[in-house]
This record gives sequence, C-alpha cells and structure tokens, in this order.
Amino acid sequence: MSICDRRLYQGKVLELMALQLNPFLAEQAEVQSSPRLKTQTISRIHHAREILLSRLENPLSILELAQIVGMSDR
Repeated sequence: MSICDRRLYQGKVLELMALQLNPFLAEQAEVQSSPRLKTQTISRIHHAREILLSRLENPLSILELAQIVGMSDR
C-alpha cells in the first residue's frame, strides 16, 4: 500500500467515525437523555481513532483494528 493510499484510507476511516459520532455530539449539545450510541461504543470508537492516529505510517487493516477495540469489522 502506497503512502497516498494509506492517507486516503485513514482519511476515509476518520470521516466514517465522524459521521457516526455526529448525531451523538449533536444530542449532547442539546442535552438529550438518550444518545443513539452506547457509551461503550463511543469509547471504542475513540480508542480506534487513537490507534489510527498513532499508526499513520503503518495502518492496521479494518479487521485488525476491529479486533483490537472489540467491535465488528462491519
């Protein structure tokens, strides 16, 4: 995988994470009591983000990342 491909991959992963977190963050701003995502799921997403950012030069596969953070690769 070339550096350009890695950066594109990483950018898309971060974009998908942001799209998943956006409804939750909007609800938090409105101080609603029932978020769409469970707290544990949000923690796992943040953990995945930290891993991705720490491995920009050598990213994990989606399957590897999912296994590390305890989520489905889908």
